[in-house]
Amino acid sequence: MTSRRPLSHNRFVGDLPVLTNMEKRYVKVSIFLLPFVLYTAVMLKMLDNACQTEIFRKHATPPDVFPRVLEQSHNSTLLLHSVLRKYEAIDRQRTKLSEMLNKLLSDESPETLATNDLAVRYFNARNLRDLKGLDKIGSKIENQVVTKAKYVFNCTNINQIKLIKKVGHGVSKQAFLGKFKGQPVAVKMVTRHQKEVRQCLEGIREKGMEWDTFQRSRCFVFPTMKLMKEILLLEQLDHPGFVQMLGYCVRSEESDSTDMSEHGVVAIYEYGERFVLDNLQFLPMKAKLRRAINLAKFLQYLEYSPLGSLRIKDFKEGHFLLVNSSLKMIDLDDVDNIEPSCDIYSDSDHLTANPNVHYRTCEYDIQCQMGLCIGYNAKQNLKSMTRLFFKRLLYPSSYPSNLVESLTQVNTRLETLTITALELIEVLEDSLTHL
Repeated sequence: MTSRRPLSHNRFVGDLPVLTNMEKRYVKVSIFLLPFVLYTAVMLKMLDNACQTEIFRKHATPPDVFPRVLEQSHNSTLLLHSVLRKYEAIDRQRTKLSEMLNKLLSDESPETLATNDLAVRYFNARNLRDLKGLDKIGSKIENQVVTKAKYVFNCTNINQIKLIKKVGHGVSKQAFLGKFKGQPVAVKMVTRHQKEVRQCLEGIREKGMEWDTFQRSRCFVFPTMKLMKEILLLEQLDHPGFVQMLGYCVRSEESDSTDMSEHGVVAIYEYGERFVLDNLQFLPMKAKLRRAINLAKFLQYLEYSPLGSLRIKDFKEGHFLLVNSSLKMIDLDDVDNIEPSCDIYSDSDHLTANPNVHYRTCEYDIQCQMGLCIGYNAKQNLKSMTRLFFKRLLYPSSYPSNLVESLTQVNTRLETLTITALELIEVLEDSLTHL
């Protein structure tokens, strides 16, 4: 007599035996075959019951039994045909199930197994029950209108832009002229040639840590953050005074390559031309007034933007371009909505003679409100806009005599910052009607 080999200890986890791969296959086969066997037994029982008829009684047959026997026989024949068709369908499913089990035992991958129609219907039975009326759902999907994308460019097509040349650069990013289907666009990105990034990379090189990819990536974080800030601001601001963003792509923080298909963060804008600031005073009078009106409306929007009163801290000529004869701001990474703080007891009624006590006061005779110099941002923008544009566009002697007096008053109020953007718009629009 051969003794059964005892189970080794490594086939137990606690008190439970560990199944081998072959035993796992048998379990899977049993799980598939058990419902099939039960279903076949039930159908055979139905077939047996259908074939049993009570045509004759034990001892006597009623006179009208023959017509009823014929009717029952006809019904039984129809039932047998129905059962036979169901049995044939079961046999076809049994064949497909056997094929599927053979594939399962041959260690086919789940992805390949799922391509089998019967397997799909078996594993997704509940989903198929939930999708009753699939044709109606499909018709609704076909008739649904696809929403148009907000921007022209995104990560799927931004690599179709061909970079032509570099047209500008700042401390943290570069601007390139790009062509898309023959049309010019402006492309902004952070590269390793920027001042901040270059200095950081040189510091890493001096320490002998060029191999450290983490340290290299940190050199791009702050400049990329400034470009992302500009993108997010333009997502929330909507005014013709800002250059229009045509799209962007955000993939990662590092931007070591200029390849459009793999660059970290790229922003696309409408393309504008540089202009000579002093040439603005030689424009036709109506053109100068219209541009001054547009700039005044831009100031009003900055004061009452959805993000609060915005201040352009770095207000200079290089941050504006001429786009379709309109002056537009192209650089927003130095824009913020923070009004300067002040001390609420800094007015003359609460000042003390103690020289050791210093109060933070507001410029431009602004009253401190709730610890903030409310209105400072608007005054600062007006001052910068006057210095850069208004003194050239609204020079009184370049206009007819009937406008000299009113424009002289406007220039005086601009210099003293005693005019608001809304008041400036009204005066300039009235002057335009008298030309």
